[in-house]
Amino acid sequence: MTQLGKFRGWAILAFVFPAISFFNISAHASPALNAPIQVTSNPGEDFAPTVSADEKVMVYVSDKSGNLDLWLKNLGPGIQPPDQRLTSHSAEDGSPEISRDGKWVAFVSHRSDPRGDIYILDLTAKAGEARLPQPIIREPGEERGPVWSPDQKTLYFSSRSSNTTQPVIEKIELAGGKRTELLNPGGVNLSLSPDGKYLAFVAGEGDLKVYNLETTQVLTQGPFIDVFPRWSVDGKSILSSLWRVSDISTAVLIKHFYRNYGHGNKAESLRKAQLLVRRLYPHPSYWAGFNLTGDYR
Repeated sequence: MTQLGKFRGWAILAFVFPAISFFNISAHASPALNAPIQVTSNPGEDFAPTVSADEKVMVYVSDKSGNLDLWLKNLGPGIQPPDQRLTSHSAEDGSPEISRDGKWVAFVSHRSDPRGDIYILDLTAKAGEARLPQPIIREPGEERGPVWSPDQKTLYFSSRSSNTTQPVIEKIELAGGKRTELLNPGGVNLSLSPDGKYLAFVAGEGDLKVYNLETTQVLTQGPFIDVFPRWSVDGKSILSSLWRVSDISTAVLIKHFYRNYGHGNKAESLRKAQLLVRRLYPHPSYWAGFNLTGDYR
């Protein structure tokens, strides 16, 4: 499971919603729209949120039960029912990823292997009904960072066995469990393009690469470290950071990047978002470490 260390958030804020939801908001929105809204409250840690495509539910990791478990939060208007605890094992669960139809969540659990295995969980069960995690991979070795294919028939992930030093990128078909190695050596922090044709990942000492089924194209390399890549909605560019950054300042920057993008190109949108974050968090570590690769328009 990816550890966020000291940058794990104490609470999850409403500006973690999918960026597409901000496209129709005016760049001159009122100050109220620019303010984050707290959606969880826990004296411990709430982090790693994943939001369904219809923006109705969010799954996140929390230690509010005394252990790192998955929790589900309803995001609709008005008063919502209390957050539901999805997993309750004594081992840690993390790295949730909701499927595109919002019916399943894939995650990494340490319940059967201290290095981590991949499970899925049905989100359509009603409150009070048993939700039993289904093991997808339960083998020796480390599996991490599952991402769904658009048709939800396949999970992509990175793995590392006890006798290898570099992670491998693999896929597994949910029907039948066929496991296929895609790239060796591979990388971590996988991000699938919206059309499902390209897989961005971080390799080696921090090089950002893209896998396109036939070859690997190196997008960035050199002295900088690129981490946590995320695709733009049009699938033509990738936004990444050059070092590990604060969850809160990143959320503010990403929100305003997409808000500005509705009124200009990506490069200018990123510049404006960085300027705004710099006013809130003057130290360069909060705003200077973001890199845009690909189509800047």
